[in-house]
Amino acid sequence: MEKGSRVGRYELLDKLGEGGMAEVWKGRNVGIDLIVAVKLLLERFAKDADLERRFLNEGRIQARLRHPNIVSAFDADSADGRSYLVMDYVEGQTLEARLAAHGGKPLPAGEVLAISYDVLAALEYAHTLPEGPIVHRDVKPSNILIDKAGRARLTDFGIALALNEQRKTRFGVAPGSVFYMSPEQITSPRAVDGRSDIYSFGCVLYEMLTGRPPFGSDSDTDFTIREAHVSKRPEPMRQSNVQVPFAFEWIVLRALQKDPARRFSTAAEMAQALKKEFPDVQETPPAPVPGPVPVPPVPPGPIYDDRGRDQVKPHPVPTPNGGGGMKWILGAVGIAALVLIAWLVWPQSARIQSVRFYTTNELGMKNYDTHFVQNHAGPIHFEATLTRPAAANAVVKAVWHAADGQGSYSMDASADSGSTTVDGEADWKDTGGNVVSGPWPVGTQTVEFTIGDQSPVDETFDVDPPVYDVPSLNADVAGPVRFFGGPLSPIPDFGSRDYADTFTLNDNTHFVYWELPLRFAAGKAPADFKIDSVWYHNDNQCHQYTENWTQGDVVPIQNGISYYIHGYYPVGEDPATGPYRVEISIDGQKIASGMYTITE
Repeated sequence: MEKGSRVGRYELLDKLGEGGMAEVWKGRNVGIDLIVAVKLLLERFAKDADLERRFLNEGRIQARLRHPNIVSAFDADSADGRSYLVMDYVEGQTLEARLAAHGGKPLPAGEVLAISYDVLAALEYAHTLPEGPIVHRDVKPSNILIDKAGRARLTDFGIALALNEQRKTRFGVAPGSVFYMSPEQITSPRAVDGRSDIYSFGCVLYEMLTGRPPFGSDSDTDFTIREAHVSKRPEPMRQSNVQVPFAFEWIVLRALQKDPARRFSTAAEMAQALKKEFPDVQETPPAPVPGPVPVPPVPPGPIYDDRGRDQVKPHPVPTPNGGGGMKWILGAVGIAALVLIAWLVWPQSARIQSVRFYTTNELGMKNYDTHFVQNHAGPIHFEATLTRPAAANAVVKAVWHAADGQGSYSMDASADSGSTTVDGEADWKDTGGNVVSGPWPVGTQTVEFTIGDQSPVDETFDVDPPVYDVPSLNADVAGPVRFFGGPLSPIPDFGSRDYADTFTLNDNTHFVYWELPLRFAAGKAPADFKIDSVWYHNDNQCHQYTENWTQGDVVPIQNGISYYIHGYYPVGEDPATGPYRVEISIDGQKIASGMYTITE
């Protein structure tokens, strides 16, 4: 279809995008001058009866949905042998575009909550329709639209399932996007219910808080990502974003349980958990998008990747008409070739083009930034990009100047021959080159970079004041909550604890212990403190353990700065099976939570 074409009574104005089975246009109802979105089945599928049935099924399902957080369909027909749907036109951007615009960094907590409440409201509505629940089965950032007012709206019910209808999948393939698929979508796609959407939104929530999905990357195979959904635990979010509030940890962890019975039973229950944990956090809708979002040109053919990433490739640049245009192009190519040859043969050295600073998490992933929290920074690395491949034995020299003026030192980072990037790492050192037993000083640090005879290039990064997980003790939580079983006495020693998240009654466990590492800034607890741990079974409080600790109670485990605290719960007190959640507080401040399950 071309711009200005007509399908039925709708004029096509601008192409907005294209997916695996349809293209979407901004359109206008010429009769009443109403701006709409028109979704056209791709021409090559016009004779595919199964795809046409699935396409029209989407329209039939969306026509049943009337909710402020759902994009509704209100018309369906065919023109020139191609079926089409007519939907609300939403001026704004997708959550996927919002995440990309944020540079792959976590979104602010207030914005995350606003989006979450909107999407969960949409899911709760779809899952509880009086005429029969509807499961979306493809909840992902590109299917969440954010309008100009900042309201999130769920769209694209192309593979939605009405639970009171026959369950079918095309060619036996599990429907959904692999980065956000629930385990049951992978293993038994015909057996899903609303809790599958809760898992998928848990993946979205994880990505909003960390900047990436819980499993896989663009370089992983579909099989690897599917296997992770079925059998692996997600990396704790705080390894990617130390600022994630602990309450988000247990909510996301529960949404991502492999067993649907251990997740939130409804979207409303998940929304209620968020509101209970964040009663005082102001919801902050995403910033309004000024005007229509520009849409890149879309090539013919499928450009949709079922991994959940929309991939748009630009059209080839059209050749100017006329011989003059061709001569101009040939001339430009000739000049470019001469410049390239001169650049290759003229003797010159690589120069530093740009520098980025980063820290790494436990998986070795780089977290680029210009601000680092003092007590969470650890070693700070630099990555220098060169103007051309480095010669053999090329060295980037970095001179670090501390914000407090009390130290500076030089380090050399060798570049691999032919490489255009150079990485280096710096511990904080004093003027004598000795490693300082403490964090980087707060303030702006300046680094001078040189390579060869290049003049120094100054770059800076800031070290912000410490933010402690437990301010009353100047302490950080150094890892996730872990559980192990054993008798009341003696408690199993470190190194011999059998950590698990599932325990069986009558297996001589008797007690379930939780364990949490703390890291004190001073290397030891500065004062006595009180630990409270509260157990919940099916969200009902069932046990509480309180203990007063003195400075001498904590035992150094690692490097003299990590300490493990723990509490226990007698299994025999409450033989009920099912999921248990424990919330841990120190001096009245909640600092961590975790989940385990008791089975028969």
